[in-house]
Amino acid sequence: MKKWRGVGLIAIGFLIGIGVSFAPELQAASSKLLGSSVGNVLQVKLDGKNIGEGGVISGTTYVPLRTVANNLGAEVVRVNKNEVVLSSGPDGTNVNMDKINVQREALITEIRDLNLAAERAREVIANKDRSLKTIDRLEVTIEGTKKFIAIEGSGYDQSIIDGYELQIKEIEDRIKTAEIDLPVYEKKIADLEAQLSKLK
Repeated sequence: MKKWRGVGLIAIGFLIGIGVSFAPELQAASSKLLGSSVGNVLQVKLDGKNIGEGGVISGTTYVPLRTVANNLGAEVVRVNKNEVVLSSGPDGTNVNMDKINVQREALITEIRDLNLAAERAREVIANKDRSLKTIDRLEVTIEGTKKFIAIEGSGYDQSIIDGYELQIKEIEDRIKTAEIDLPVYEKKIADLEAQLSKLK
């Protein structure tokens, strides 16, 4: 029993000796941060998004490790007096490219639709003279119908004249709308094409 107690004391002494021998190194490692004052606080950004703050202690910036660890593949892009800029590397680049491709496709679709609308407006304007002649013929028809009704009496309904007048109004509205909308379409197309060129 005494023998084993002696062995145990020797082992404990050995462990204490090891601990004491390494104590200065452990203390040196921890003393760099313990009791040190934070000289500055920087904003930490990942792919342009603010993910937290980093404290500057003795010239070294300590970033939020857990936050960065959750965004694997992060790397420091730029450090200045106000912020630490990180990039998530290829994955972040792929995400950005996906967003750009979505924006590009949306712009292409919108430009195509506007071009179709502009083409329809141009067609209406190009046929304006023909449409005005149609209006003239309808007005002549209306006058003739009115005279006919006046002679023949109530056998003919006013709805016939109303129908002709509605056709005239629709033609006039179509021409007016085309003349107003075409410049708007053309400006929008030019603006969207400028945006599209920046994404290429």
